[in-house]
Amino acid sequence: FFRSLEVELPVHLLSGILGTLEPQSAPLPAAPAKSPECRALNAACYRAAVDEIFAEAAGAADAAQLMANATAAYVTSALVEPSLDLLLHCAPASVYAACNIATEQGRCRYCWAVRGHCYCAAVQGDTSDDADEMKRVDSGILMGALRLNAADHGVESDEEDLSGRPLLMYTSTRPRLRWVMVVHPNEFLMSTSSAKLGPHLLSNPEAGDECELLVFGPSCHVDRLDSILQSEGPVYMLYPLQKHLCISVPEMLSESTPAPAHQPSSAPALDERPTFTILVPDGSWECTRALVRDLLDRAACLNKTCIADVLKSKIRPVRLNDSSVKGQESPLLNALRPGAGNGRASTIEACAMLLAEASTVAVDPLVHVQLRGAAQDVLRGMAPLVRYVQSQVGETGTKSALSPVNLPNINEWIDALQTIARTKADDCPRGLRRCPVCNTVVSTPLNFQSHLEGRRHCAAVARNHFAHEHGKDKCRLEGDKAAQMWSCCSTAPISTCVPEPPDVALVMLHTVLAQVQPAEVLKKHMGVDSPWDVASPVTPDEPSRTTPDPADGAGNRTTFPASNLATESDAQDNYRARRSL
Repeated sequence: FFRSLEVELPVHLLSGILGTLEPQSAPLPAAPAKSPECRALNAACYRAAVDEIFAEAAGAADAAQLMANATAAYVTSALVEPSLDLLLHCAPASVYAACNIATEQGRCRYCWAVRGHCYCAAVQGDTSDDADEMKRVDSGILMGALRLNAADHGVESDEEDLSGRPLLMYTSTRPRLRWVMVVHPNEFLMSTSSAKLGPHLLSNPEAGDECELLVFGPSCHVDRLDSILQSEGPVYMLYPLQKHLCISVPEMLSESTPAPAHQPSSAPALDERPTFTILVPDGSWECTRALVRDLLDRAACLNKTCIADVLKSKIRPVRLNDSSVKGQESPLLNALRPGAGNGRASTIEACAMLLAEASTVAVDPLVHVQLRGAAQDVLRGMAPLVRYVQSQVGETGTKSALSPVNLPNINEWIDALQTIARTKADDCPRGLRRCPVCNTVVSTPLNFQSHLEGRRHCAAVARNHFAHEHGKDKCRLEGDKAAQMWSCCSTAPISTCVPEPPDVALVMLHTVLAQVQPAEVLKKHMGVDSPWDVASPVTPDEPSRTTPDPADGAGNRTTFPASNLATESDAQDNYRARRSL
């Protein structure tokens, strides 16, 4: 009515009048569901991006040789830049190796599930009536986020003056969201990763939303990432850096949205709506910290500026509301380990929480409904992944106390089993994290062998052996009985486990790195016999930078002085910024 009269009313006043006229008990309309054509288009774009990586891996040289070359280059570069990250420096070789391993295991290259458990059809289909348990979970998460953010922004308060509230968007419109899931090389093809759901759940061509998955490492995706970092306008990054470096979701919306002096008489066209490009790093906390540092460094190099300026104008870190994060209950993390989802969120859940926060500050009720519906669709779409994780984890996901073994010489058995474990390192698959014998999950597959040699695992082997009927004869330790016990109760169940491809690639990388002799590498690549003979191309007062070398086909990075790009003060600012991060 007011728009038809073309009355120039402030947005907060118009919203207040409409809210007064609208019955408070009237339910909001449901958000429109994605059409089958829209879901098919999302799946086709995602499959093309993944096929591009596998095609590049198939056309590359031998993965083992690439890994050897990458580790040798890493040893050389690490002398100049000690903070260089091994996984990111050797990312192309690791990704290629993971692709080959996934193919050998028969995994689905799109949902990254093991053979016979592909759930691509469930992800691409309409999941609105698929999982009742996810409906209950996502409604609780969203309602909690809505209440917390509404209270933070004064939406439910009748006494607070809303005139100071920033204009977040035009009425009767919603912003276009351009999601970019930046996957760490050690997370690509990880079956528990939720970033692969982003192109299916966050993309909505009908609403103008896009989502692409970029894996750090393959040149086809790194080139695309560099073009985004060099694009005009700010790029936002959903990652919780220090609070003074981050902005909130409402601040993000108000920054990139024009704020006219009065309400326009007509809504802008679709191509005139504000667009938000949001980078979403995917991986473990340790991996994403290194990935974020590298993204900031790359942006500084590509734009020929310092990291401090990048954080101010180019890449704007966005932090979710702390209260809503503390109230989060992640069904995916709980499926991996009961209780692990309290106050934590997976990558795709963090995106849903951003949508939920954006809906609470939407001026137009229709925009509120659309953003809230998008968040609900994302959380419901997680159901196939949660069910897959639950089926794979099974009873091993519950970590219970081991029952004691009433055996006088149990310590002798454990000592014997530990001795055998040190000689049987090659009997179990490489790259495992979860132990099916004692229900233990190690933080990295590099520690799995140490776990097998530990007393907890050996005690569980003895307990399982003596719990069976054939183990009731608790005789003395003699002969090869300990070796038979280890083979039956440890090697046999562990050999049935299928490791994750990136974890296998990680073990391969560290195995090759352990075989690299720094002295030989230096003599071959730099013509010196000792690390002390290396003439560093940068001075101690001038920190170096790294950037992709287009001439390097393996995708390795080249170190060069910071003065080639910016002033010495900028280099010092970059150094201090990296240290503060």
